[in-house]
Order: sequence, then C-alpha cells, then structure tokens
Amino acid sequence: MYPVLYAIQYLKEYHKFYLQVSSKVPSEEAVFEAVISWIKQDEKKRKEMLPSMLEFVRLPLLTPRYITDVVDSEASNSAA
Repeated sequence: MYPVLYAIQYLKEYHKFYLQVSSKVPSEEAVFEAVISWIKQDEKKRKEMLPSMLEFVRLPLLTPRYITDVVDSEASNSAA
C-alpha cells in the first residue's frame, strides 16, 4: 500500500476512535498540535499528508488568538 493511502486509512480509523473519545480531548488545540508534531517527525514524507490530517481538526473550535499566534507561526515556519 502506498504511504499516503496507508496514512489516510489510518486516519479514518483514528477518526472513528477520536469521535468516541472526543469528550476526553482537553482542547482542539491539542489535536492541532498532535497533527503538527506527527508531520514534523518525518516532514519530507508526511508534509503532503497535512491537508488530509487537518480534516480531523475542528478548526472552528480553535480560538482566534490561537489561530493568529500558533497557526500563523507554523505556516511561517514551514514557508521558510
């Protein structure tokens, strides 16, 4: 199986699990940070998976301050 397809299949399974335990996630910020951390562990191979991974982050639940401080910072770092 191709790495991207494997990752997407994994994420689908993770998503099912996440929906079951979402009440135990401290914040959506933690989910976003977990996605970014996972991508950074092997950025060359995983960077193309970022859009698929971000589908599992409920972006409307992120605070405006978090988006402007952290998300913009991550975007700037990856562009550099």
